[in-house]
Amino acid sequence: QSLCLGQVCNATFPAIATISDCDIAAALLGSPDTFADATNSSDLPKGCYFKTSNFYNPDFGDYDNSLFFNVGGLPDLVDPVRLMLCGALPEGGTAAPTDSPTQTPTLSPTISPTRSPTVSPSTSPTASPSQTPTASPTQSPTTSPSRSPTTSPTGSPTTSPTSSPTTSSP
Repeated sequence: QSLCLGQVCNATFPAIATISDCDIAAALLGSPDTFADATNSSDLPKGCYFKTSNFYNPDFGDYDNSLFFNVGGLPDLVDPVRLMLCGALPEGGTAAPTDSPTQTPTLSPTISPTRSPTVSPSTSPTASPSQTPTASPTQSPTTSPSRSPTTSPTGSPTTSPTSSPTTSSP
């Protein structure tokens, strides 16, 4: 089956029957507005539609409030500022809806989230992480670092340090 936009729905492209199907159909068409506002008005078209005068609202800087689902109204009513979303969703529909949907979804979701998130993320992340982390950190860090590290290390350390360093001064 397929979806279409038009002035009225028909037998080939029937009216969308529910508000949740309206949301899904809008998402399948790639609409930026995928959450229909419910209305019940006898003087507006019945079903799922885009109100074209709301496509871009410069006051909000986005496409807020362009998708509607009217449970009242007339199925054949033509309105010049409303574009009907008609048709049937793909067979099988969507997976079962979540029991607890997000009440306030993010306004800018991650475009390409990681495929392997951290299993046990830190509960206390570093407040000011390094802007230039080490590309290849040591696999075996020291277990007892110096209490007073050198404040001005040599610019050219030896490549083969002694295996028996001096422990006291003469």
